[in-house]
Amino acid sequence: MMNTKLNLDKDMGYYLLLNNLNDQEAAVIKSIIRNIEAGAGRVSITQLAAEHFVSAAFIIKLSKKLGFSGYTELYYQLQKRREEDIETQQFAIPYDEASYHKLAEILEANRRKNAFVVGEGFGSVVADYITQRMAICGFMMYSSVHFYDYVIFREQNRQHGLSSNIEPSFIIAISQSGETSSVLENVKRAKQHKFKVIAFTRVAESRLAHESDLVFLIDPVKQVLVGQLPNAFFGKTILLFEQLLSRVLYKN
Repeated sequence: MMNTKLNLDKDMGYYLLLNNLNDQEAAVIKSIIRNIEAGAGRVSITQLAAEHFVSAAFIIKLSKKLGFSGYTELYYQLQKRREEDIETQQFAIPYDEASYHKLAEILEANRRKNAFVVGEGFGSVVADYITQRMAICGFMMYSSVHFYDYVIFREQNRQHGLSSNIEPSFIIAISQSGETSSVLENVKRAKQHKFKVIAFTRVAESRLAHESDLVFLIDPVKQVLVGQLPNAFFGKTILLFEQLLSRVLYKN
């Protein structure tokens, strides 16, 4: 068996291979995957060929085009990929569909503007991760320190009669309790300059939640217990962020 890694992308519930497939070839691949997802057992190459009005040789040629020795190996790799996806879905963090659409709207509207992420303690670690992740994806992201400098510098310029336009975009705030003073101060300044506030927290009745335009609740509680173990909030924030960002980028 060849050591081949399929290059796959999600589209309308199916996996399409990004190897310059034409419509007929893509239809064959989608048919195989539908069969795998239905758990109906392996469809024979003869049955697959008849379903799509092609020859068995066409399917073998397609398999080799994708780097496999034949149909058997192609089917095995697609089945393996599906099993891996099912395992990955076990780590999915639930979120509200309306909240996703609002997030997508904010991100798309401000893709070319300066945007910021703030957090304190372990929240700052998550903030750094989000900053770097979004920067790789083409967003102009900065940390809380940069946000403070960004605002103060412009406010000082305004006091001296210099240009001080602060173009509003968005700020992502991370606070497990929703009461972290430094995060709330950054959010306060951001709102003064018409920034949209996106919050990740555990407490729906927190000040951060009330001050935010969009809130993602992770393992919601009424009050966070100090020293609670295990504490999955920060890890789940990263997982949820990855789910949301990938969906925004690939429009799935």
